[in-house]
Amino acid sequence: MVFARFALVTAAMSMAFSQVELPEGEGKEVTVRVCSACHDMTLTIGERHTEQQWRAVVDDMMRRGAEASDSEKKLILAYLVKNFGK
Repeated sequence: MVFARFALVTAAMSMAFSQVELPEGEGKEVTVRVCSACHDMTLTIGERHTEQQWRAVVDDMMRRGAEASDSEKKLILAYLVKNFGK
């Protein structure tokens, strides 16, 4: 089961990297790893939100099962706000 999940996450990450090019910066790798486990990164980069809105999105994804530590969550939020904020 663990191997199957790892394979799925790895495949999703490969697809995400091949489909979109995200801006470089602190938090990029953890954002791709965590977010692309469930959906394509094109969904993420197509959105523009304020910091408060991104915080609500990230919190919602965590409630839905996204796996990230508190420090990773902070990096993800900062990366999204910096690169996809409004």
